Amino acid sequence: KFENANNFNFGKYHALLIGINEYENLEDLKTPQNDINRIDKVLKQKYKFFTTKLLNPSRRELLKEINKFATTLSSNDNLIIYFAGHGMQKSDEGFWLTREAQKKDDIDWISVSRIKRKLREIKANNILVIADSCFSGLITRGLNLQNETNQQTPIEILHKAKSRIAITSGSNEPVLDGGGGENSIFAASLV
Repeated sequence: KFENANNFNFGKYHALLIGINEYENLEDLKTPQNDINRIDKVLKQKYKFFTTKLLNPSRRELLKEINKFATTLSSNDNLIIYFAGHGMQKSDEGFWLTREAQKKDDIDWISVSRIKRKLREIKANNILVIADSCFSGLITRGLNLQNETNQQTPIEILHKAKSRIAITSGSNEPVLDGGGGENSIFAASLV
């Protein structure tokens, strides 16, 4: 029974929504901006999230925004990071590609291992990463966090146990840009 669930403080809900349509050195994508706008609307209206949208960010801009969450969120907060854009694989690792990325030069790529390290630095209790990009499934390796708790009610036990979860649009493969009307198939299904 969750008898104390109505009086329990679940913290604030935040979302960082990243959509990259326009690339300086790669083929542009059609749906990321539409995807984050639609998800932003749902999160705000239905779930009362505080959202931050990044459209076509550089590598530095994206990492700077993630760093803000590491310093501003408390252990009672919750965070969703949604990335829609190009992804690449190199040496069995996945990467998020920002607007200035080049196909044959990885200097501006963001490795999923760096994203995972940043997730460990963010104090938020629950973090969900949603990646809609090629090779996005590579982020799921090594995301598990364990935290022992001595809380009394089941809802408190679930809330106090830190979670780091990833949902991806594909595994270790390319994914479609489009197929869901003005959104990707993945974003349309998610909404």
